[in-house]
Amino acid sequence: MRLIDADRLNEVLERNFAKSDVLKQIVDVQPTAYDLDKVLEKMEAYAYSDGICIRHNGCPYVGNNDISCDNCAAIGALEIVKNGGIESAKAGR
Repeated sequence: MRLIDADRLNEVLERNFAKSDVLKQIVDVQPTAYDLDKVLEKMEAYAYSDGICIRHNGCPYVGNNDISCDNCAAIGALEIVKNGGIESAKAGR
């Protein structure tokens, strides 16, 4: 997948196509693939939350000697970034 600036694409379409309205509507109805504002909002909430351990009534990695609390926090942050701030079934892939 490749992310594009939809607003910039709409500007290019408007400048180069006489009947750009239909093309711009097609671009505008596409779902957001990555919402940076939501990612930042979730990262900030995660950084100041009680953490994954409390939400799971204890560490979800108990018994896994390869994952420390720091690793666990990093894993949570990576999941937020990977999901792109988007809540959907596709976000977790």
